[in-house]
Amino acid sequence: MSNIQPNITVIPNPASNYATVSIEGQDKSEKKFIMSTLFGHQIFEAQLDTITNYKEQDLNIFHATTGIYMIRVTNNKQHNTVQILLVEQS
Repeated sequence: MSNIQPNITVIPNPASNYATVSIEGQDKSEKKFIMSTLFGHQIFEAQLDTITNYKEQDLNIFHATTGIYMIRVTNNKQHNTVQILLVEQS
C-alpha cells in the first residue's frame, strides 16, 4: 500500500449552498469523509466506496452557518484535511 495521502480539492471555495469535494488517492480502499466545525462538531459524514483512485462527493451545505469548516478524508492508514469557507449567498 502506498503512503501517499488522499488529495482533496473543494470547488467552489468559498462556497454558499453547494460544493463538490474531489478526492484522489493512490489506493482504491474505502475512505471516510467528515465535514466538521473548527471545534470538532460533525456536520456531515459518509463512507466512500472507491473502485478507482478518484471520487467526487457533492455537499448540500445550505443548512450550515457561515464560517470555516474542516473536511477530512481518511482511509485507515493515511488522512488529509482541508478547510472550506462558507459564506452567505449574495
